[in-house]
Amino acid sequence: MYARAFLEGRLTDAHLANYRQEVGERAGGEFVFIVEVGGKEAYSDPLVIEPYSLELLGGVQQQLKRLGYDPGPVDGIFGPKTEAAVKKFQRDSQVLDMDGIPGFFTKRELSQS
Repeated sequence: MYARAFLEGRLTDAHLANYRQEVGERAGGEFVFIVEVGGKEAYSDPLVIEPYSLELLGGVQQQLKRLGYDPGPVDGIFGPKTEAAVKKFQRDSQVLDMDGIPGFFTKRELSQS
């Protein structure tokens, strides 16, 4: 939306003020790269970025981080910090077995949080 508005000369400071992404929040939207060379500007095609799916471990890590749990870096690697964050989420949910595995039921609870 913002990329198209920018390319059509309709992007305002209000558009930018309304776009905020917190650390750990899912990234998503349309983006345009702008390059200025020799006083001329060139624009990329709009790049659409979709957030990680909860089917991928990176998506589980992003959602845990968004909810205030610390899975470590969002890197798609199942390490001790991710396991501990999953266990804390499972414990706090009060409906999940606390096994540290981001399986079907844990992902379902994450998607509803």
